[in-house]
Amino acid sequence: MAYSKDLRWRAIVLFFVYNIDMTQIAHVLGASIRSIKRWKLLFRKYGLATRSKREKRASRWPVAVCDFVLKKKYLEDHPCFYLEELQDTLQYKFGNIKLSTATICMALRFDLGLCTRG
Repeated sequence: MAYSKDLRWRAIVLFFVYNIDMTQIAHVLGASIRSIKRWKLLFRKYGLATRSKREKRASRWPVAVCDFVLKKKYLEDHPCFYLEELQDTLQYKFGNIKLSTATICMALRFDLGLCTRG
């Protein structure tokens, strides 16, 4: 059975911070003692409740659009731009891709790694 990260962290906190016995944690949270032991070992070894690393997501934009924004120096030419200006430029240059301001904001922040502060 797969357990949520939140449940795993609760078990780790109960064990390490509150020094509660593993059998009591297993009874309260409904997880097996073996699972709690594995979570404890993962936490000691990696400092995490889960081993899985976050996968790198593909960009919401085509590669050509990402290259235009980053490599074609759009950001260097326009360091202070409004999202609507970028939206108009991308609509003009690439035509029929969906570009709401929310999509642009999310793509700039999470796909291209840009933020509002330098």
